[in-house]
Amino acid sequence: EYAKAFNSKPITPREEEYVNQKLRDRSNAKLKRDFNMADDIIDELRFLKNVEVDDKSFTWKVMEPFKTEYTYGGKRLNNVPEEEILKINGLIKARAEAKDRKDYKVADDVLLELKVGCGVR
Repeated sequence: EYAKAFNSKPITPREEEYVNQKLRDRSNAKLKRDFNMADDIIDELRFLKNVEVDDKSFTWKVMEPFKTEYTYGGKRLNNVPEEEILKINGLIKARAEAKDRKDYKVADDVLLELKVGCGVR
């Protein structure tokens, strides 16, 4: 069972339960050897909710204010040009394919491009 780190940004009890449930779901996915699902959960927590998970100490913390809506580079998704959405979707697909091939170097490179090149969090 994971615990909230002492240096986490404050969040509501409801938000804490959300994170804890996601971490339980992730643990169950790993037990079932569904590593894609486990990765999807950790990505959601990290990039959509600003939650950083430390698997060594079994702790998690909110790095910035807890997100309650999807964002793209500080903008709402409907403000993103269509060609940028297509590029992002292509990169997401490429990352998933690389993970399926267990080519984690490529998957990490694509993730970096999503974060730095496209502003995806």
